[in-house]
Amino acid sequence: MTFAEVQALDAGIKVGPHFAGTRVPAFEEVLAAVRGRCQIYVDAKNVSAKDLIEHLDRFQMMESVVVYGGLPLLKELSRLHPKIRIMPESVILAVVRTLLADLAPRVIAYSQSDWKQETIAPAREAGVDIFVDRLGAQDKPEYWQDAIDRGATGIQTDHVAELLQFLRAKRMHR
Repeated sequence: MTFAEVQALDAGIKVGPHFAGTRVPAFEEVLAAVRGRCQIYVDAKNVSAKDLIEHLDRFQMMESVVVYGGLPLLKELSRLHPKIRIMPESVILAVVRTLLADLAPRVIAYSQSDWKQETIAPAREAGVDIFVDRLGAQDKPEYWQDAIDRGATGIQTDHVAELLQFLRAKRMHR
């Protein structure tokens, strides 16, 4: 779809009647809305590294993002702006070791399939942040706790309010 087609969609209709008519914001609108208020996870597909860097610089968000994407994009982002927090996917132990040696990321992403002690250990030893996907059947407290116990510094969830309540109850979030 083109961006115009995406913006014509109703992004709020499934949330409830008071959100009906909500349109999908442009990336610039998101950056303007969240600047200085929070950090964001940018899942980048089909974007140029140069354009992404320019947008983040324009909105002074370079230190407030983590960028997930394919290796060619992440390598180019690192080349253009070495301090940007790129987040490659771990996949298997050999990939984690290669990522740590070649890219020196500050964050590594883990899916449910590679969330294993052997793939987590090298990242922890390197002092790299660990983000884990807890979507679907694993998006509940026992799996959030497992992520915390194994050293995750970020948890991807579809239940943000519930995860925040869980973290607050454990005094892990203010």
